[in-house]
Amino acid sequence: ALELNPLDPNQLSLLANINAVKGDPDKTGHFLRRLNEMGGGSVSDSATFPSLLRLQSQNSIEEIETVIKDLIDADTRLTSVLTPISQALPDQNRAMAEIESQFQFPLGAHPERNEVLAVLAAQLGAHELALRFWSIEIEEKPLRMLRLWSPVYSQMRQLPEFNEIMIDIDIIPFWEKLGWPDRCVGSGASDFRCF
Repeated sequence: ALELNPLDPNQLSLLANINAVKGDPDKTGHFLRRLNEMGGGSVSDSATFPSLLRLQSQNSIEEIETVIKDLIDADTRLTSVLTPISQALPDQNRAMAEIESQFQFPLGAHPERNEVLAVLAAQLGAHELALRFWSIEIEEKPLRMLRLWSPVYSQMRQLPEFNEIMIDIDIIPFWEKLGWPDRCVGSGASDFRCF
């Protein structure tokens, strides 16, 4: 599709997303740079989009701290959400406690709040918490499900609750008809495993 229209920002955005999900930061960066050179304009164009894609593969604590700063710089509406987490790092336990408190007592409003907190939870090893944020995100914005297949969510996809969510959203018949995702294997509506 990109060969048909190399100037379509939606195609560039999709390719950046796909390569982030595949765990290829070099290709992700390539498509993000092309999108930036065009001045954005895609349906997923937001100031936080590049930083969210950088978090789709596992990062060091220092890299996470840098991305949090970049997210706040890109969109100040995330300041109240991310500052407590940033201040807790590099202490992972304190940072996870801050993310947990954001689930119980939400701070700040932002359209990508749940996805940002889910990816940070996964980055810090709190996979159950990441899934709790995703369960809300899927209900509110199902198109973001593409990023559920990112490398950072590998352990989260192995949780039994992940299967329950997939069953609840009734996606299993779709997979049975058109084929299982690359990161799932199955032989029926209740007999499948994701990784």
